[in-house]
Amino acid sequence: MIMFKVFFEFCLISILVILTIAFAGNTDLAHATGEVTLFLLLPLTILFQNNFANGVRKISENPATKFFLAILLISLLHGAAWLNLSIYPAYSISSARTLVSCFYAFLLSVLLLNERSAIIRFCVFLMIFGALEAGIGLSQAFSGRNTLFGIITLPKDWRAYGTFYNSDHFAAFLEMCFFTSLGILMSILPSSERFLHWRDRVHSLKGKEKNIFALISLCLLLLFLGIVFTKSRMGIISTFSALALFVIFFIQKKRMSAHKRQITYLIAIFIITALWLGIDPIIERFKLAGSDLLDLEKGSRGALWTASVRTIKDAPLLGSGIGTYRFVFTEHQPAHLRALFTHAHNDYIEVAVEFGITGLLLLLAGGIYYFRRTFKIWRERHNAWARGLGLGIAGGIFSVALHSGGDFVLRSYSNGILFSMLLGIGYNAITMEKHGE
Repeated sequence: MIMFKVFFEFCLISILVILTIAFAGNTDLAHATGEVTLFLLLPLTILFQNNFANGVRKISENPATKFFLAILLISLLHGAAWLNLSIYPAYSISSARTLVSCFYAFLLSVLLLNERSAIIRFCVFLMIFGALEAGIGLSQAFSGRNTLFGIITLPKDWRAYGTFYNSDHFAAFLEMCFFTSLGILMSILPSSERFLHWRDRVHSLKGKEKNIFALISLCLLLLFLGIVFTKSRMGIISTFSALALFVIFFIQKKRMSAHKRQITYLIAIFIITALWLGIDPIIERFKLAGSDLLDLEKGSRGALWTASVRTIKDAPLLGSGIGTYRFVFTEHQPAHLRALFTHAHNDYIEVAVEFGITGLLLLLAGGIYYFRRTFKIWRERHNAWARGLGLGIAGGIFSVALHSGGDFVLRSYSNGILFSMLLGIGYNAITMEKHGE
């Protein structure tokens, strides 16, 4: 049974790799491959579960389950033509199928990655894989090459894209990898109850542990630089915001001054390195943000959001149907926005358009409930790896949730799959081995 579980775990990781490399899973072939594989993997995982009742209990205890099911139910109702809830039921069915596969990824992560060894294996893989992706992105940003593997042509504007076509989506992927890696770093340090300062805790590591610490630090640096050089404004803002909250929570109940100083050193190293490599183009990107976001008439992003909010009035309760934003927005599209907008560049506004105010309230309530429940348990933990790793994964979830307020990063299939998995893994990490403390 253990061999089967490890094999299924490997299959789940392979799906994420394939989807990420294949244009973030946004090609039809990659999309279909991911959906079919997840649909087949879930029943096999259930069949080979040693204790299925325990798996069901873990799923029911996860605070994301109920709200995931509620959103999923609304999306499936949109696909029912006889209910007349969606303006394009056939398209809603296709979009609902994608959401179902994300829910399957969530269930698989809860069932397969529910032990300490499995969680650590996945997080270490995500750290290394993310660092490799960041390396590819940095080579693109500094060389100006606009091809991926010499085959696929990308926009040529000296930004990090990795294997994604959209650099903002790439930033969201790196955010999840970065905070998961930061969680690994926190979890391997000895308990703060034995050592007062970070310096003491780092020096206490043995030879092999110091090598691991150095590897994680290198991966963190690559991931951080990768995020910065995507030149994604929301990606950079959400990363720093989540990092600030991470620091606040991690230094709770400790001597504040010493830990603030050590964390400041670490962040300063990242920032100084970015400045040394050249951050002028990133500053230029932020200079454009004011007119783009605040000018509601001429700014592209501001005008897009204003028109999208007007679109909500067409079907305020249950929305126009999942996946139908591209069709309903054209009726309210300002004349100076000539492009075809398939997304609102704000996941929350898009949810309000497609799912109505009901769906948006469910989503926001689910997010608040998940974080409140998670951090309530986290504060009670004394296990170093559960506190560090759990907080890191939660930081990645929060960062992407914040990033979604300025882009449609979770509409990228691989990001949606990874985000769904982190919802399951994060709660498993925080609650694991609780009775052994």
